[in-house]
Parts: sequence; C-alpha cells; structure tokens
Amino acid sequence: MNAPRGKPRKPRKAGEDPKPEKPAKPMSPKRVLNARVTLHTLLDEAVRKELIPSNPVAKIRPPKQNPERVRAFTTEQMQALTTTAHGHRLEALFALAWQTGMRMGELLGLRWEDVDFEGGTARIQRTAATTGGAVFFQDTRTTTSERTIALSPETLAALRTHRARQAEERLAAGAAWRDLGLTFPTSKGTAIHPSAMERTWYSVRDKAGVSAYGFHSLRHGRLYGSMPTVMPWRTTTFSEYAGQGLRRCGAGGCGRPETPATGWRAWRFRAGSWNDHR
Repeated sequence: MNAPRGKPRKPRKAGEDPKPEKPAKPMSPKRVLNARVTLHTLLDEAVRKELIPSNPVAKIRPPKQNPERVRAFTTEQMQALTTTAHGHRLEALFALAWQTGMRMGELLGLRWEDVDFEGGTARIQRTAATTGGAVFFQDTRTTTSERTIALSPETLAALRTHRARQAEERLAAGAAWRDLGLTFPTSKGTAIHPSAMERTWYSVRDKAGVSAYGFHSLRHGRLYGSMPTVMPWRTTTFSEYAGQGLRRCGAGGCGRPETPATGWRAWRFRAGSWNDHR
C-alpha cells in the first residue's frame, strides 16, 4: 500500500476553532480587463441570439491600468549580451531580434524564402504558436503585423553565416533532418518550441548578467529605447517597422512622447545594427 503524500494533518482538538482562511489576493487590472472582454464577447453573442435584451457588461467601466515603462538595454548590457551570444547557434536570431524588433513567434516562423538577401529585406507574414504542446504556424494577427522590413548589412552577414552553419547541421542530421524551410529550426530541422526558445534566452541572458530582462525586451530596446542612437542607413515609419497599430503607439505611448508637429506616423527613425554593440 502506498504511503500518503505530504505531511499528515494534525487532528483538531475538541472546541478548537479552525484556522482562518487566507484572504484572496486581488486580481490585477489586466486580469480583470481580460475577464471583462471575455464576458462582453459571450454576452454580445447572447444578445445577438435574442437570449437576453442587453449586455450588462457594457455598463461596467473597465479598470484603469498603469502600464509599466518600457525597460531598454543600456549600451553596456547590449555589449555583454552580444559578446555572450557570439558563436551561439542562434546568434543570428538574437541579432535579428535586436536589429528589427521582431517578436519571438515571428522569428521562429520565419522561412528562408522570406529573406531577400539581394534586396536586404525580410517579409514577416506568419508566426509560430503552440497548442497542446505542439508547434504550429499561423498568419500574423493583424494586417499591420504583416510587413516587409529592411535588414542592415551586418544582420544579413549574420544570416549568411547562420545559413552555412545550418547546412552543416543538415549534413550531420542526415535522414533525420526535416526540411521545413525554417530560418531558425532545431538541429534536426524541426520547429523550435517557444518554451525551449525562452529557456535558451534565459541561459544566454543569465551568462551576460542581464537576468532581469525577458526576450521581449530585445524588441522594446530596439524600437523604444535606442531610437536616438541608431545607424543612419535606412528609414521607415515607426508603426510599419514595429508591426503594430497606431492606437498602441501614440500620445505618449511606446515609451516616448508624441512629436507635437507631425505625430507618430510622420516621425521616422533609423534602424540600427546588432554589431553596433560588439
């Protein structure tokens, strides 16, 4: 007979009051907002099917959120990160994330056919996602997420080196290689699970001494924190380059105030290079 798990509970003495339950932690404004959106959608469907006369959630004011200020890497931190990632089999992925601000799912869903070495661009049109532990690919969430972005000469050079390394891995894998055409697959050609990519990032960042930053900080650091110090080689509008709508980037959003005279759509910045910090 198997022994019971955990410590056995001490029997309560006669007349002894039970221990008071710990008060529940209040839900964060974001979690409340997510719940409100879900309920609103469900009840809207009920209104559409004439099951209820009106949507009661529509009368509830959404909670106010205080978004945290974007944390960008310092020059010293980026130098430590690039030095640590140098020679890593996914060094080009980190370089592309830093130079372009691409999301992790967009990087893991990128194919070689999306990279134009002659034109110096990359086409973002799908993203990696997971369900039941399996990786699948889907179209980008919005039309603004689907975009073509310019690549710096240094990033193109990193991708060429990565492609040569991948050819060696393909030869070593032999019949076990699965040709999915991915730019950043596993050593067997299969899709990298986002959780595995997160663990790889944790390993690299911890060695670089920047443990407080998540992978998404590469995107934030490029797009928001380093605009004034980037290379003057190619320009594009902010919203088009970032792959996000203006409703998420304006009037003081995205970590910087709106330019009074022209606004975000006309304000332009120059995309820099991972190698700026080598």
